[in-house]
Amino acid sequence: MERKGTTALLLAAVMVGGLIYSSAGQIAFAHNFSGDQSASFLANVETIKIHLMLVGGDYPRQTDFAVDHAAHAVEHLDNGTIKEISERNARLGADLPAALSKLESSIKANSPRSDIVQQIKAINGLLGETVRIRIDNAQLSNSTVQALKFAGVVNEILEAYNDAYGITEGDNSSMNMTSHSSMNMSATGSMDQSHNKVVNMASYQSAQWLALKASSMYYGLKSLAPTSADASMIKLRAGLDELKSAIASQQPPGDVTVVVHGKVHQNLMDAFHLPMQSEAPSSGHNPATDGKPGQLTGGNMTQ
Repeated sequence: MERKGTTALLLAAVMVGGLIYSSAGQIAFAHNFSGDQSASFLANVETIKIHLMLVGGDYPRQTDFAVDHAAHAVEHLDNGTIKEISERNARLGADLPAALSKLESSIKANSPRSDIVQQIKAINGLLGETVRIRIDNAQLSNSTVQALKFAGVVNEILEAYNDAYGITEGDNSSMNMTSHSSMNMSATGSMDQSHNKVVNMASYQSAQWLALKASSMYYGLKSLAPTSADASMIKLRAGLDELKSAIASQQPPGDVTVVVHGKVHQNLMDAFHLPMQSEAPSSGHNPATDGKPGQLTGGNMTQ
C-alpha cells in the first residue's frame, strides 16, 4: 500500500452480537440488527464522515482511492434515509445527496484539490445539520442507541475488511457461529484459502480508519455502560485490542470474523443487555426480521 504510515494506525472495532448464523452458501459478514433507526442513521453518518476524510487524504495523489471512498459515501445515503431527512427538512433532503454526488463527479473530473476540500467541508456541515434535525437529543445520550450505533460502525469495518480480500456475500463459503460463539473452522479455512491476500487496498484503508473511529467511540460508550458491566467492558477492550492486531497484521478474514463475533459481540451484548430477536417481547417485533436467528432488537430504549 502506498499510503505512508497506514500500517501504524490504531485499529479496533466494536459490534453488538452473541449468536451469529449465516445462510447456507453465504458468509456471515456481520449482524443484521433490528431495532432503532436512529442508531442506524448515526452509524451511517459516521461512516460517511470517514469516507469523506479518506477522500481528502487520498486526493489527488491516489485518485482511484478517492473515487472509491466518494462512491461509498453516496451509497450510505440510501433513498429511505433521504426520504426521512426530507420529511424533517426538505432543503437538507435535497442538498445532502446532491452534494455527495457532486463530490464524486468532481473527483472523476480531476477538479482542483482546493475545490474538493471545500466540498468536503460543506458536506460535513450538512451532515451535522442533518443529525440535529433528524435525531432527538434524548436519543443522542441513550445508551442502547449508542451501543447499536457502535455496532453499525463495526459492521462496516468487517464488511470493508472482507471486501479488501475480495470476499462477497455470494461466495460459496459460510461461517457459522454456535450459541457459544465458536466458529465452523472448516468453512473458515475454505474461505481463507480462496481469499488469502488483500486485493482492494482502498477497502483495506476503509477498514483501518473505521476501526480507528470505533476505537475512539469505545470510550464514550464505556461512560454510558452501567457499573455492573465493568467486567464485560474490560473483556470488550481486550477483544478490540486483539482485533486491532489482527487487522494491522492482515490476518485472514476468518480470524478477524472470529474475534469480532466471538470476543467483541458477546461482551457488548452482555454489557448493554441487548436481547436476541427471539428474546424480544412479541409486541415489539419487527415483521421484516422476526423469526430470523442471530438478530438483536433495540432492547430498552429508555436507559
